[in-house]
Amino acid sequence: MYEQGTSHYSSVSSNTWASNRSIGRSKRRGSGVRQSAVASRNAPRSGGLEAFVFLFSFCLYAYFAFHLQNSLSSALMLLLLAFGLASLTTGLVAHLNRKNRRKAHSDYEKQWYCKKCGEIFLYEGKN
Repeated sequence: MYEQGTSHYSSVSSNTWASNRSIGRSKRRGSGVRQSAVASRNAPRSGGLEAFVFLFSFCLYAYFAFHLQNSLSSALMLLLLAFGLASLTTGLVAHLNRKNRRKAHSDYEKQWYCKKCGEIFLYEGKN
């Protein structure tokens, strides 16, 4: 699926310009990736889990911190503590989820799409 629906491209464009004081020339390079609808639909997800974990854990830690502390004089400190704990939790989840993301990307690179029947197959041959 990856090779069938994804293509990399690069381009070079040049431009010559003139004004009443000088003449100039510019050259620009660009590159990118084009992906078909089928390839993007079957691509592994990226990044959504970490953002959700951070927001949820920050709200949870901030809620508990404010309910355990009676005075609001250290509200900034409690928010910083909640931010730090949420960052640690998000880092731990990202680290633990790394193996799953690698396997999903590996499976995505092995997928092949049959245009006749519309099925997606995993190629398990020797690489």
